[in-house]
Amino acid sequence: MKTYFCVVTCFITILFLSACVNYTGSAPVRDINTHRVGHDLFYTVQAGETLYAVAWRYEMDYQKLAKLNGLRPPYAIHPGQKIRLSGVLSKAALTKKTKIIKIKQVKKSSHKKTYTEAYENNQPVRKWLWPAKGKVVARFSGLNKGINISGKYNEPVISTAKGQVVYAGHGIRGYGNLLIVKHNKTYLSAYAHNSQLLVKTGDNVRAGQQIARMGMSTSGRVLLHFEIRRNGRPVNPTSFALRNFRQ
Repeated sequence: MKTYFCVVTCFITILFLSACVNYTGSAPVRDINTHRVGHDLFYTVQAGETLYAVAWRYEMDYQKLAKLNGLRPPYAIHPGQKIRLSGVLSKAALTKKTKIIKIKQVKKSSHKKTYTEAYENNQPVRKWLWPAKGKVVARFSGLNKGINISGKYNEPVISTAKGQVVYAGHGIRGYGNLLIVKHNKTYLSAYAHNSQLLVKTGDNVRAGQQIARMGMSTSGRVLLHFEIRRNGRPVNPTSFALRNFRQ
C-alpha cells in the first residue's frame, strides 16, 4: 500500500512540474482579462485604467504598446476595449505613425517651446530624490521589482523627479493605491501601498512635491513600494543618484 501511494504521489508531482516548465505565456497564469486570437494576446481594459497602467502590468514600453494598437497621444482607452499585447504593427498603424511625426515636426517648427513640448522630448532626469523617509527593508531583486521603504503611517510620499501623473488608482493587483509618474519618454516611477493619493491622473508634479501618504502593504506592514522603469522594464532604484529625503 505504501509503495502504491508513493508511486501515485511521484506521478502527480511530475505532471505538476511539467506543466510549470511548459508554461510560456506572456500573461499571468490566473489573468482572466486576457485572451488569444490566433498567436496574438489581447487584454480587456478595466475601469479606471490608462494605457500606462496596462503597460506597467505587463512590463511593456508604453510607446510600443501604443504602436501595437495604433494609438496616438494622449493614448485614450476605455473599459471593455481590447488591447493587443503582442503581434506586429499593421500597415494602418505604420501609416498613422508617419502622420503623427509630420504633425509634431510642423508644430515644433512654428511655435516656441513650451513646458509641454519640453516634457514630451526625451529630457534626462538630472536629479532623483528619495521618495520617503525610512529604511529600505526589501531590496531590488528578481522577485521584487523595486524597493520597499518602511516608515510611519500617513508620512509624506514625494515625487522623485518632475513629471506627469499617468495613473492614479488601485486597479493593479498587488500594488494597492498606486501612482505612476512619467518623467520622460524613457523613465516612469511608481509609488504603491499609499493610504491616500494627493494627485490625480494628468496632474503635473514637481520634484519633491508630496503626492501621497504612506500606507500598508497586504501583509499589514507600513511601507512604500517604489519602482523605476526604463522603457517598461524594472531597474534598480538605488543605482540612481537618489538624494536622501529631508523635510
